Parts: sequence; C-alpha cells; structure tokens
Amino acid sequence: MTCKLKFQLLFSLLALLVAACSNSSRSPIDLDERYQKIKTIQSTADCSGPGILYTTEVHSTLDGYTYFHQKYKGRMETFEAILPNAKQGYKLSFDKSIQDSIPFGERGVIKSHEFHKLSARPELFFSQITEQTEVTPSPTHQWYSGLDQSDHPVKLRYNKAQKTIDRIEMRNMLDTSQTINISYQTWVDTEFGPLSKDVEIIQGNRDTFKFHFTQVNINDSSFRKRTAKGMGSGK
Repeated sequence: MTCKLKFQLLFSLLALLVAACSNSSRSPIDLDERYQKIKTIQSTADCSGPGILYTTEVHSTLDGYTYFHQKYKGRMETFEAILPNAKQGYKLSFDKSIQDSIPFGERGVIKSHEFHKLSARPELFFSQITEQTEVTPSPTHQWYSGLDQSDHPVKLRYNKAQKTIDRIEMRNMLDTSQTINISYQTWVDTEFGPLSKDVEIIQGNRDTFKFHFTQVNINDSSFRKRTAKGMGSGK
C-alpha cells in the first residue's frame, strides 16, 4: 500500500462520520459561544504523512458547500474538487471543467478535512453526544462519548477552561482493531473562538499525519463559492 493510499484510508474513516450524522443546531457540549458565529471557513495547511508532503486547501459553508484542493510535493498530480452541496461532488480537470462526478464515499473523504468545523461543531459529525460521568473527574478536562453513523463509539475530550474539543478518539471502521486519535494543538484565540493551528492524527498507533495551518479565514467578506465551468456562480 502506498503512502497516498494510507492517507486516503485514514480519511475514509472520517468520511463515514461526516455523511449521515445528526445535524443539531447546537452542541450538547458547552463550547465557546463564538463558534456559533462561524458561517464560512477558508483554510490552507502544510501537511505530512508517511513518506509524503503536501498542502491542503479547504473552503466550506454551513449549507454543505466544500471546495477542496491538494497538491503533492515532488509530483505533478493534484486533486481539486467542488461539492456544491452534501449530495453532489465533482472532480475538476486542469482547466476547471468537470472531469468526473464524485461518489458518496469520496465526498465524505473530502468533507472530513474540515478539521476546524469538526472541533467547533461536533454535532454536525457525531450523534448521541453525552458526558461520560463514569470517568474520574479531572480539574482541566471532561470526556464525552458519542456515536458515528455506524454506531461505533467515539470519545471527545473537552477542555473546560478553553471551552474547546482538543482530542477525538475513534475506531477505524475499515479495521476496528485500529484506533484513530486526532489531537488539536497550538491554539490561537480569535473573535470566532479558539482555533487550532496544528492538528496531529495518529492511525493505528503507528502512522502519523500532521496538518500545520498557515491560513484560516473565517467569514471573510471576499468569500465566494468556487464553481466548475458550466456550474454557474454563487456566494
């Protein structure tokens, strides 16, 4: 299995979480109130995985639109896609025309890269989120449990002082003997709440993937939905 395939395998797991969980208006976790002001997110990250370096650019809105672009260091190939909504997705060719439609599972892979939304709005990704009262209380953190769309358990660690989710633990649906641990690091306080500049993902206690965000724009007035040729435009 190549490094690129390992990377896609990791996010195939997260894709399954994104696709069909409840869409509550508010999280049952007492997260920073400023997160509710987030309408659009544009992020760019320098990324690394086993044997590969790449950049990831993601634009998203609350209505399901996502723009996704990955460039791989030392390779001519890139992957660029537009998801106009939760039910449609298109891979773009070099001239920005539609090259192919993207099936359900791969659309979820793309959506799973919305890391800031994953921590700021967990109710969009997980269902039945409840406090784990049986866990020994900590003065700094509280664990919550929830379910992914296949009813596999997930755990979310809540930072009481910062009012953020700083860690997510789950099972790999493609190999339930594996764990996936997502850690949010290097927080920056913004007018839209604390946002992480660094995210580390460990798959199966072995493979490590790192995202260092070089740019995160929230509710930018210049935000426009990108479109493929023939799709029309949007805001």
